[in-house]
Amino acid sequence: MTLVQKQIDRLLAQRASEWVEILKTAGPAEHEAFVDWLRESRRHVEEFLTVVALDRELDGLDMQGRFDKDALLSRVSATVAPLPLPVMEPASRVTKAQRFTRRRWAAALVAGLAVALVGLLFAADFIVPAQNFVTAPGVRQSIELQDGSVVQLNADSHVRVRMYRSARELELLRGEALFKVAHDTNRPFRVHAGNAVVQALGTQFNVSTQSSGTVVSVVEGKVRVSNETSDSPAPPVDALIAGQQAVIAPTGTITRNETVDVKQALTWQPQRLVFRKTPLEEIAQQFNSHNVTPKLRLIGIERDSHHYSATFDADDPQSFGALLEKEPDLAVEWRPGEILIRRR
Repeated sequence: MTLVQKQIDRLLAQRASEWVEILKTAGPAEHEAFVDWLRESRRHVEEFLTVVALDRELDGLDMQGRFDKDALLSRVSATVAPLPLPVMEPASRVTKAQRFTRRRWAAALVAGLAVALVGLLFAADFIVPAQNFVTAPGVRQSIELQDGSVVQLNADSHVRVRMYRSARELELLRGEALFKVAHDTNRPFRVHAGNAVVQALGTQFNVSTQSSGTVVSVVEGKVRVSNETSDSPAPPVDALIAGQQAVIAPTGTITRNETVDVKQALTWQPQRLVFRKTPLEEIAQQFNSHNVTPKLRLIGIERDSHHYSATFDADDPQSFGALLEKEPDLAVEWRPGEILIRRR
């Protein structure tokens, strides 16, 4: 073995040992980095789990509730044929070369089993790779997640989504978002933003990253707020209910505000237009008052001849135009800057 190879092996072992410690308290970002490191090389997988096994760290490695050693071993034993064990000779008859060979054989067996364990671990829990959603300045986006939850992302914002079978982990890396959480008692829904962790308890809440800290505003239901810093002096907030707000400062301090007007935190949300048997001409007028373009223009349609009951985003006249396309007696023409509606 060359000196360079020895140095590489030593560095790999050192990095594997570091991952053992990191994973005991790792968050979503560390887990993602760990998976990326494993995928770089089979050697990384073997080295990591060899260190785990030889150092007897496996029992203490939690992986946030997703690393059940006994369950994984039971799954491996049902599908992997046992290797034939060599006949052991009395210690007095075992040569130094034989002892060295057996140590290498044992290490290889541990590494092989380790690879199988990691394969089962990630195949069992990861549903889809991490997804990133980014909005440009001036652009909002509504995102429906695999579980039915909806994330409404404000302009110039970035959210990363990781869906596991055992949990739903999201990171608001920049900007602001409103989260409407689908109920699933078996899969906690957590949003990481700055040093804040917001766990939904069946709810709808807004999270905004600001220079002064992370602001959490609860619209419906309730959430639990804590911080990522394990040594922070601030205890977690047991629960925030609808109409309450908390600010998590960069230092980790959590300030609770029970008298805030949560509606002020949602001013970035598009205004809703609610129509109840409203005449078509009045609907067009309301849309036009909220939008510079496109304008709704009615041609040859008698007043009070068409009425509609529906709810639309004020900045989305296109959806209303699409609805009118289904009317048998109306024709919709899409032009730059305007939507023409006329009788057929």
